[in-house]
Amino acid sequence: MYEFEKMPGEEIVLISNESVLKMDEKDKGISTILTNQRLLLLDYPSSVNNYQEALKSRGASYIMRKEVILVADLQDVVRIETDENYDKYVMANTNYFYLRDDQIRDTFNKLQQN
Repeated sequence: MYEFEKMPGEEIVLISNESVLKMDEKDKGISTILTNQRLLLLDYPSSVNNYQEALKSRGASYIMRKEVILVADLQDVVRIETDENYDKYVMANTNYFYLRDDQIRDTFNKLQQN
């Protein structure tokens, strides 16, 4: 399950659980949601300071939900630089992130062309 709220007029275009985010020179498997307005990167919350994990250790159960760790408005992504391992998503404010998911990249490019 995914923990996020859609904006007015927002439609989900693609959900991928095969995305890989480069974090501190390491690969991190994440989920990505591509909408007609935004690109959202999601992951399970850290067990540190997570009250649900404390309940789980006491025998209670809960449904784990992936939370948004990064949101990029589609209009703010100025370009995608591709190399052999990752796609570098460069934002208008010069921030960037490295993501590996061909399906997300290809669908994102199609959305940008429309």
